[in-house]
Amino acid sequence: MFLERLSATLLEISGAGATTTAAIARYRSTGALVAVRGETNGAMMRAPVVGWAFGDDERRRAVGERLARATHGGRDAVEGAVAIAELAAAGLEGRLDVGGAWPAPGSSPMSYDARPTLDAIVHVLAHHREGAEAMRAAVRLGGDTDTVAALVGGLLGPGGGEIPWLDEVLLPDGERLDRLAEGLAALRLSAEASA
Repeated sequence: MFLERLSATLLEISGAGATTTAAIARYRSTGALVAVRGETNGAMMRAPVVGWAFGDDERRRAVGERLARATHGGRDAVEGAVAIAELAAAGLEGRLDVGGAWPAPGSSPMSYDARPTLDAIVHVLAHHREGAEAMRAAVRLGGDTDTVAALVGGLLGPGGGEIPWLDEVLLPDGERLDRLAEGLAALRLSAEASA
């Protein structure tokens, strides 16, 4: 169960947001599995793996909604997470194309809310296809740039080219990353086989 595992590891998660932390407190005190509010972008940060793991549109949407609602019950947060899962699937399948007419986000720095985060991500993806350039553009937007840049980089994935500063990023060890990637690939293949 997702909330049980998240509850057990919350202290190890760097940067867990207030909405996720509140959802875990709710779960611990009441056992509730679904959040009734929460409009921030935390559920969007977990959404790419849903897109990578599930090729079937309906299954991906159902899992994306369920995973988002565990911590973020607001409509924009849930829809943002589902949209990110869709973009991740499109990126993995080589069909990520959001078009170049997406308007720039407002002039104020990015907030933690899901809707402006999604708008910023789509804007950056519409104008930048190379990973390093796209992440720099995301950071230049100001505000919650680590979320926007991380999601943009993840959505572009290996097709986004080389990242010059990758050796400076603290990542889990390679074996752990390989196990995670193999698990996602196996989940996607098993889901496709059962469809």
